[in-house]
Order: sequence, then C-alpha cells, then structure tokens
Amino acid sequence: LATWIFEYVEVYYFSYEYYTRYGEFPFGEREHGFIGCLQAFQDLLSAADLVTTYKLMKHVATYPYRGHHNCPCGSKKHLRRCHGAAIMKFYQEKRLMHILQQEIIFIDRELKLFHEQCDNLETAK
Repeated sequence: LATWIFEYVEVYYFSYEYYTRYGEFPFGEREHGFIGCLQAFQDLLSAADLVTTYKLMKHVATYPYRGHHNCPCGSKKHLRRCHGAAIMKFYQEKRLMHILQQEIIFIDRELKLFHEQCDNLETAK
C-alpha cells in the first residue's frame, strides 16, 4: 500500500498542486493512450522521436544488455556510446524493467488495434 501511495497518489497530488500554482503540468503535457506512453519514455530514453523510442523500448524488453552491439536507434554506434546510459537503469532495476515490459505489451496491443481499424477502413472503401 505504501508503494502504491508513493508511486501514484503522491505523484498525482504533486502534479495537481504544481498545476494550480503555475498553470502548467510539471512534466509537460502528454497525449492520452499509447502515444502519451511513448512520449513519456521518449524523455526517459533520450530518444529523438517516437519511432526511435519504440525501437529502444522493444530492444530493452526483449534482449539482454550488450553494449558492444549496434544501438537499435539506427545510429550505427555501439549501444554503450549511444543510448546505453539511458537504458541501463531499466536493466539495473527490476521494477523499472517490469514497468517497461508492461508498457510495451500495451503499446503493441494498441498498435495492432490501430492497424486493424485502418485495414477495416480501407476495405470499406
């Protein structure tokens, strides 16, 4: 219960108090749904765009850390010299890794639904 209060309730009230004082959210405004999730991880992973963010998240959720491999962002640099520092915290903390893995499952499910809806629109035309 204490963890839930610390991670969710306290953060909510902090954000609400900040918004009432300054008229803006402390961590910026984000979209709803999977786009907002990607935007949040974009900041955490120091990614240039949402596609790169998705690639980095998928890599972290799927593969062990190998700093000498090429970075999944496509820069052709070794991972440790590119996004290694940003993703290392997910490999070091099981709780963060679990959160990222759950979010990538959510994003994949939402992307699948989105593509199915697009396909249905195309066939309806």
